Amino acid sequence: MGGNHNHHSEWITVYPFAEQIGQSYEPKGDTVIKSDAWIGMNALIMPGVTIGEGAIVAAGSVVCKDVRPYTIVGGNPAKEIKKGSLT
Repeated sequence: MGGNHNHHSEWITVYPFAEQIGQSYEPKGDTVIKSDAWIGMNALIMPGVTIGEGAIVAAGSVVCKDVRPYTIVGGNPAKEIKKGSLT
């Protein structure tokens, strides 16, 4: 994760699950969480996904695609709830 982040570590894991799967899985790249993004409890962000600056991921969401900056997403799979300025 890049940027300035303050997360309660008991709710976050960056465990490399792909290493446990072995040769049958090809990683899709780094997961990137930009500055000022909020991730709800028990949200799952898939490999290779970028969460844009100021974006919000609702609790329990499964994020399979990049999230644009200042966008709210939620659900399984996560879909845009609101775009643009969140003020």
